[in-house]
Amino acid sequence: MCGIGGAINFKRSEISLETIKSIGNSIEHRGPDDHGFYFADGGEKVLTRDIKDGFDFNVALLHRRLSILDLSERGWQPMQTSDKRYTITYNGEVYNYIELRELLISEGYQFQTETDTEVILYAYQAWGEKCLERFNGMFAFAIHDAVKNEVFLARDPFGIKPLYYSINSNFLLFCSEIKGIVVEPKVSKKINGARLQEYLAYGWTNHSSETIYEDVHEFPAAHYAIVSASKSDRLQPKPYWTLDNIETSTISFKEAASRVEEIFYNNIKIHLRSDVEVGYTLSGGLDSSSVICIADKILPKHQKHAFSYIPNYEEKSEKKWIDIVNAKVGSTPYFTQPSEATFISEIEKIIALQDEPFGGTSIYAQYKVFELVKENNIKVVLDGQGADEIFAGYIHYFSDRAMSILQKDGLYAYIAFIRKIDPLLNVPKLKLVLKGVAKFLPWDMQKHLNKRYLSHTERFFKGEVLNTKYKNITGPDFGDNYLKASLYNRLKHVGLPWLLRYQDRNSMAFSIEGRVPFLTKDLVEFVFSLPESYILTNDGYTKKLMREGLKSYLPKEVLERKDKIGFETPEQKWIKSSSTWALEILNSGNTKNYGINMNALKSEFKEVFSNKAGYTEEHWRYLNFFKWAEINKATL
Repeated sequence: MCGIGGAINFKRSEISLETIKSIGNSIEHRGPDDHGFYFADGGEKVLTRDIKDGFDFNVALLHRRLSILDLSERGWQPMQTSDKRYTITYNGEVYNYIELRELLISEGYQFQTETDTEVILYAYQAWGEKCLERFNGMFAFAIHDAVKNEVFLARDPFGIKPLYYSINSNFLLFCSEIKGIVVEPKVSKKINGARLQEYLAYGWTNHSSETIYEDVHEFPAAHYAIVSASKSDRLQPKPYWTLDNIETSTISFKEAASRVEEIFYNNIKIHLRSDVEVGYTLSGGLDSSSVICIADKILPKHQKHAFSYIPNYEEKSEKKWIDIVNAKVGSTPYFTQPSEATFISEIEKIIALQDEPFGGTSIYAQYKVFELVKENNIKVVLDGQGADEIFAGYIHYFSDRAMSILQKDGLYAYIAFIRKIDPLLNVPKLKLVLKGVAKFLPWDMQKHLNKRYLSHTERFFKGEVLNTKYKNITGPDFGDNYLKASLYNRLKHVGLPWLLRYQDRNSMAFSIEGRVPFLTKDLVEFVFSLPESYILTNDGYTKKLMREGLKSYLPKEVLERKDKIGFETPEQKWIKSSSTWALEILNSGNTKNYGINMNALKSEFKEVFSNKAGYTEEHWRYLNFFKWAEINKATL
């Protein structure tokens, strides 16, 4: 787990050595253990820790190292093949590197290190872009081919590891974080108006290749690109993995649950590969509990360190479930309990850290958990992220399943399903029944029906408003399988991508590698091959397939939980208690140039603070955006 960056000077001297140095400095937190640079210009190639003035380059790669595998000097990057043709800068972990290494040795390749970096390098030399199909892991990397003078860029199937770029006819810049791109003065900090309005109205971020900056793009997950360094070229990402055309399996539910257990057990096993100690984030929910409980079966004699967030209000505390899990596996528990005071003192630092605006203050709770990990000298943690998007862990997935049943089996089957899920539909009161039925409409319809989700864009933007409405982003054709279409949308666009961004920035702020063993191609492909009735059954439990498959590992109390809390913070209380901070933001001169009706917005905030109007997540988004724009000196 590291930080990477680089540049191509299509026209000499467009990007300076000073910019390359600044990119490295901007992501030092991602890799404090070591650093290195690679420069190429024609036949001349330089690998160095120190940048010396006067060198003109065509291609530059840089690396900040967080040592996880092969802690010796041999793991230093950028790393070259023995013939010096290929040079890599790499961020991530390819967990099946041992098996791939053995395969490459059988084909005649020789290795000098015990790193997965060297495996990727020779895998690319052996198999070209087809190597990506063999990797099980999280990664973003760039490889310079000195013979063809081209740069190969790639990102893992789910976008667990970040990669951003800016390109024009003069240069290409890329980096693990946006802050490393915008250090270059030639990259504009002009705001992408469409992305801004989508964020303010719906909370969308990281759902496309566009970012909130017009000049900066996010390299898409499950894609690669080859960019010629010899001439001005466009960067055209190509997919190497999709969920198209997966055939539906005919195995039984019991067999499917058994297969889920087998895949996930193996996932945990290889995600535990590390030359440093591994810890666990533990919320007390099904996902994180599954991770640490299976790890305990694999490594029963290893000491386990579990890091948890506890809110300072009892009704949302998950400590009783955390205690049950810790007692079962004998782990050492660590707790963090942030307050309103610490929130206000640190939130602006987190806004700067995240690079783009974000959806809510639960990010702060996650940040404090990783701070706790750092304080206890752990460099790697396993996390339950991604299970909700694979096994349908949110309640609103029942509405997608209901629509599938309506389309496939008709109205009577639809009514029978929703009556089993919601007891309100079994009482003889029309108002309650209609209310219950509304909950099982597709999620986009619910957002339009619910006044809470009326777009602030329409109320507070001056002049012409962008015609952007909540909608499902297109993907593979799942036919009448509404649930699978919704899961795909959450995995690839609206949901998981921004959660992964939050986790990456929060963990790397403390030089912590966060691993997510649910997010593997084999597990996702298998679940998507199953009938929807296996993924979401009609007994009112989410994740029934996962519960059945992993039941032998989990405490009964956790296995049977129906509620879902996670890193929930008392956001309304925190913001209301921070009214001075909020009003300072709204009254600053930095809010005047974004096409927003500030008088109307200020008036509503005053009503919120005087308890005459309700607080919603949209209010946070305005505060977040204004402070983000001020910190980053962004312009519209």
